[in-house]
Amino acid sequence: MRLRTKIFSLLLVLLLWALCYGVYYLLCTPTGSQFLVRKILEHYTLDRQVQFESVEGDLIHGITFNNLVLKDLDELPKDSQFLVQNFSIRIESFHRTGITAEIVNGRLRLPVSEAVVINGRVDHGRLEGTVFSRALDVSEIIGYLPKNPHTRHLEGLVKELDVDIAGELAMPVVSGSLRIENMDNGQFEVENVPVTFELQRRNRLVTDELFGQVRFESGNVMSKRTVIKLRPSHLYFSGKPGNPRLDINGFSRISKVDITIGIKGDLEKPNVILSSEPSLPDEMLLLMVATGKRWNGLSQSIESGAVSPELAKDFVQYLFFGGRGNFIADKFGLSDFSVSVTTDKQGVGAAKQVTDNLEIKYQVERETNGETEPATTKQTVGSEVRVTNRVTLDLKKEFESGGTEENAGAAEIMLKFKTSF
Repeated sequence: MRLRTKIFSLLLVLLLWALCYGVYYLLCTPTGSQFLVRKILEHYTLDRQVQFESVEGDLIHGITFNNLVLKDLDELPKDSQFLVQNFSIRIESFHRTGITAEIVNGRLRLPVSEAVVINGRVDHGRLEGTVFSRALDVSEIIGYLPKNPHTRHLEGLVKELDVDIAGELAMPVVSGSLRIENMDNGQFEVENVPVTFELQRRNRLVTDELFGQVRFESGNVMSKRTVIKLRPSHLYFSGKPGNPRLDINGFSRISKVDITIGIKGDLEKPNVILSSEPSLPDEMLLLMVATGKRWNGLSQSIESGAVSPELAKDFVQYLFFGGRGNFIADKFGLSDFSVSVTTDKQGVGAAKQVTDNLEIKYQVERETNGETEPATTKQTVGSEVRVTNRVTLDLKKEFESGGTEENAGAAEIMLKFKTSF
């Protein structure tokens, strides 16, 4: 019995000694530390290959890998590479606050996007780092993130990504800026939007929480029917990532109506605030923003509770001339297109919005003056210049021809001033 006890005690001592030596070998010798770090890094690569130019030190005193190369990283495309000029790590204790690690001049190379430059340091439970990229392909980056039905169809390009990360490992603060060159989800598109942000993610037992804000400085938001010019806007996060508080502000000009758009409140229960010059009912403004055109008979229909002839006409044109309001106008890049036919008169008119403040108009009209009189044709060329939001300058000149005679009417110049009473 004593012999068995002695043998067991001897084996236990040998096992403890081997364990201690193994820990010492892995942590305190260059060869063992290199082996351990290599195995850890191989865990994050698909081809299980880690390359480096040289290595110095051990984990207890600090080990540094020079010109480290990781290929085919897990969760990233096969052709991805992570190149690090210097990667160092030091273990003072096995608690997370006892580990120090640093990446100097890391470059993540992806198949489509430009290189992402990463510098960072973890020191006693605190994280400090920077991330920079000149251009990122949106669909490529979205593919690496957790699946989300709201973002899975996003496409586009993000430029000038510049991010700072600082704070505790469990809840770092991420702040920085980027510019959305263009982004499209199939339903709407945004372009040329400078973005700044400051966000903090906090790990909780049940679910993660997000705090902070995202600011959109300017840019364009385009649906299939409407262009909205962004004004300074915000998203505020106070816990639930999927339900930020909205403060979205924008402007749109539709059918010569200036519409100010505000979206306030939580994403789950937003409040849409619309105003216009000239002043129009909210129902009309909402429909104009949704369809990109003015529905002339809507105000009468709202008052009477019935569909007016003007609104019915507008609706039929919208329904049969295409989803964007006017198929012919869209096809030829016109801001307006009209056709009028009566028993004694036929006419076609078109308008082209050259700039935000200049619109060119042309109309041709043919009128029959009875069976004995020759038909006359009148052409009207004009332009409308918006001097301010309230003042416009209207220029018009008519040319009339009938039989063998041609007459050019005098040019008309009209100054229009809008005001509310």
